[in-house]
Amino acid sequence: MDVYRPVPSDRVSSRYITCPGLSEVGLMQWLENQEEVRVERWENLDEWDVGVYLADGHRWRVDVKDHQDAQTIIDRPPAGETVVVPNYRRSQVNQLQSELDALRTADGQRYRVFTVSRFKAAVTRRLKGMGV
Repeated sequence: MDVYRPVPSDRVSSRYITCPGLSEVGLMQWLENQEEVRVERWENLDEWDVGVYLADGHRWRVDVKDHQDAQTIIDRPPAGETVVVPNYRRSQVNQLQSELDALRTADGQRYRVFTVSRFKAAVTRRLKGMGV
C-alpha cells in the first residue's frame, strides 16, 4: 500500500530546476532539429530556459511557463523576453501580454508571449526570411 509522505520543501523547489516540463523539453528538441538554429539550454545558469540564436543574428531568450494561474507569472516576470506557454494554456496569452506590456526585462527588452505552436511558427517564418 502506498502511503502519502510530504516532500521536504527543498526537494519541491529543486524540481523546477532539475526536472524541466514536457513543453520545455519538447520545444528544445524541436528547435535543435531546425537547421541554422543554435540552442543553448538553461543559459546563464537557468536565467532563462533556452537561448535561440539564428544565423541572421536574431535571438530569443525563452522562458517556458506552465502555471495554472497566469498571475503567478506576472508577479514574478521572467528574465527572458520571450514567454512561451503550452498550447493548452492558450487562454493565458492575452492576459500575460497585456500585463507584461507595461514591464521590461532587466536589460530593457519588451516581453512577447506565445503558445508553443505560435512560437514554432515565428521561428519557422524567421528562418524562411519572413520576419516575426
